[in-house]
Formats: sequence, C-alpha cells, structure tokens
Amino acid sequence: MEEYILKYMVKDHPCCAPFKLVPIKNWDRLIYLDSLGEIRDKGFIKFGEGTSTWHSTSERKALIGVTYYLHECGNGKSEYAGFIIEREPEFYEFVDCSVVGAALQFSVRKEILTIYKIRKTLKELKEKLPYYDEFKKIIESLALGYVLYRDITLKPLKITSFNYKDFFYYLYKNDLEGRLKQETYTKITNLDEEADKIKDGKIKDVNYILDIAKRFEDTLKAKITIK
Repeated sequence: MEEYILKYMVKDHPCCAPFKLVPIKNWDRLIYLDSLGEIRDKGFIKFGEGTSTWHSTSERKALIGVTYYLHECGNGKSEYAGFIIEREPEFYEFVDCSVVGAALQFSVRKEILTIYKIRKTLKELKEKLPYYDEFKKIIESLALGYVLYRDITLKPLKITSFNYKDFFYYLYKNDLEGRLKQETYTKITNLDEEADKIKDGKIKDVNYILDIAKRFEDTLKAKITIK
C-alpha cells in the first residue's frame, strides 16, 4: 500500500489528464479550490498495478487504488475506487469506477446483506455472537471490497498485481472504523488462503460467513483485545 496526492493541475494541463501524482511525503499541503470552493485534489492509496486501453488505442500503465477526501468534513473517508493512467510524463487521468460510500450503502447493505440466507444467518448470529457490531464490520468490509474490485475489473483494465490483504483491511479500518489489528483481521477472514475466492464474492456464501463467525468467536476466547 502506497499513499499519494493527486494534485489538480488544470491550469498547466487543461485536458483529460489534470492530475500530478505526488508521494505523500513530498506534498506541499497546498490545495486547489475551484470557483465553487470545492477541493479538486485527492488523496490516493495505491493497491495494485496493471495496464489499460481506456481512451487509448494502446496499453498504458495503470495504478489501481482508492481516492479519499482531503477536506476536514471528509475526515479521510474514501471517495472513489478506480485507477489512474499516465497520459503524459507526470500527468494522470483518474478513472472512477465506484463511489465507495454509495457502494457500501446500496450494493452491500441493501443488496448483498439482504439476500435471504445471508440476512437470516446474520440475524441469528446477532442474537448470540459477542461484539456482533465488530463482526458485522468485517462482513461489510469483505462485501464492499468484492463490489469495488468487481466494478474496477469491468473497465478495460488488465491487473498485473493487487494487494488484497491491504485493500480489504483498509476498507475495514478506514471506512467501517474497525478496531482489530490487521494480523487478527487477516486470520479471521482467512485472507492468506482464500484471497482469490474472497475477491470473487465468497462473502455471499453463508458457510463462509459462519466460518468467519467461528474464527471471530475463537479470537474473543483467546482474549485478543478489541480496542
């Protein structure tokens, strides 16, 4: 996982590639405000790489990740999941594939988690599982990661590398405000062994949800602190 700032450079390059990629450590902390007072710069967390023919007849290098808000009200929450393409040296186009907040509210909470078998299973677990709210954050993060990754792959993009472990955990920690450490989260979700199946939607398998519940409960019995 690498963190950058996408600096809005439209005055210098007013085409389809208005962003300059700046490592977070080199950011000058200055922001671009448009005529409506909106911040056009974005934070960018890189999780993978690939190539894309988006708006091009040739393949170009693409960096895949999630942008986040820089204004105080956003509080670092994710904005879009997508990828950036270098159009010219130092100038990038951002391709947004999903609005993260909308995907969580609608694709996850109003679609996937309302599937009858899943809804029934979660209702039963809520009645008996300690720290159920924390458990549900794990489930939602896996469903959200699946939806976002799926939407990214619908674009003309060939993914050559992707850090699933960091991606799912980032969503859990940053957007769902989960409290478990990454090592514990990875063990409960079995990401080390089943990342490929999880990113393809294994969260829709009730048996997998029950397996997570069992490992979550075992974690509590081992007295691993949920801070």
